[in-house]
Amino acid sequence: MMTPADGRFFQLAGKQRAGASLSADRIIHLDARFSRAGIWSGVSELLEEAYLDLDRQGKRKLVDAYSYELHMAMPEIPLNYACRADSVIGAEGTRILPPDRAFRIVSGLVSFVQCWKTLHGSQSWIVVVRNFFAARHLASRFFTELARRLSDLNLIVYVEMSMSADLTGAGMLDVTEEVDGLNLPRLEQALLTDDECAHLENTATENSETGDGQHRLHRSALLYNSAQVYVLLGKHEQALASYEQAIAMDPHYSEYYNESANLLQQLDRYEAAIANYDKAIQYSAPYPEVYYNKAICHSRMGQLQLALEAFEHSEELDPLQPQLYLSRAEVLDELCRTDDAYADYSKAIELEPDSITARVNRAVLCYSRADFEQALADMTHVIAIDPDETRHYENRAAIYEALGHAELAALDHRKADEVRSVA
Repeated sequence: MMTPADGRFFQLAGKQRAGASLSADRIIHLDARFSRAGIWSGVSELLEEAYLDLDRQGKRKLVDAYSYELHMAMPEIPLNYACRADSVIGAEGTRILPPDRAFRIVSGLVSFVQCWKTLHGSQSWIVVVRNFFAARHLASRFFTELARRLSDLNLIVYVEMSMSADLTGAGMLDVTEEVDGLNLPRLEQALLTDDECAHLENTATENSETGDGQHRLHRSALLYNSAQVYVLLGKHEQALASYEQAIAMDPHYSEYYNESANLLQQLDRYEAAIANYDKAIQYSAPYPEVYYNKAICHSRMGQLQLALEAFEHSEELDPLQPQLYLSRAEVLDELCRTDDAYADYSKAIELEPDSITARVNRAVLCYSRADFEQALADMTHVIAIDPDETRHYENRAAIYEALGHAELAALDHRKADEVRSVA
């Protein structure tokens, strides 16, 4: 039984539960105050409890699967492998900025706790986090993501907060940019404090290397840059050869596998692409881009169920990806799951209201379902933002005809002819 008497408690995600006294099968009390135990304060205690419980259950493979993330938060846990960007110090350690991997670490740690909670089935758990707003960003982000991702597993997170505290910005998700239909990570360095950056650098220092291998990181980065230049020049085989050489120098660097897989996918070499996506997933804390890219590859191979599984992983890590919902809707539509497809098109439009592709696709879907009013609304919106495309007028003309508005349909056909003549 929990009676929070020394502060106001706020439920981070899900439907709030009334009453100051809460009961659960398991209640875990944590203190996230940075001054007490550093940037992972509160997080490390929860991880230790999970680690010891899983070890007692003989779940060594599960623990080993998250050794990289666990080591970064609990250095006493041995690191199975690390890419050179995580293991070099000084001037050579320049390829990856701390926030890129820091936020992936948080995602991986949440996944670790998720696996632990899943093993305990339907038990109700409450995690009580005191001094939430005295934590650094990584810890607050961890607890916010924990609440979001494990709410369906009967785990609730309560945080202690002052009357003036504001949750705005807590757990901010990474931003991504889309290039040729494949998602690539964009760094957000300002979200980490100097304390957090220093801690991550010091943790990496424990695995530093010297001697002949000291400059392999820069050489592998140069090969990676060469691969990108070859891609721009259309010299794909040379690009793949450069990626392979970079991988040989730094075989645990996830992005090399992800980006070489993107190129393989563009070349319709899907099996090789999937193999590299799997390596990218194996050698990094989870990040949504690689699962999205893998989903696209599965969909192009006609492996639609596998595509949906990969989309689901990506969505769990970052639910604010309009391109994900657009791409998944197309897969669902192909599977004749039109209600689910409509929901995903709507999510894409909610996140990106002026997405022409999402609105056109939803209009086509609505037309096929005889929902002509919604189809008309979408096509009218599309024409307002993209008035120089003849097909938009032809699509709307077909909708007007279905609604019995012959004159309006004729106007759109004439408008389509005008736009076509100008083009």
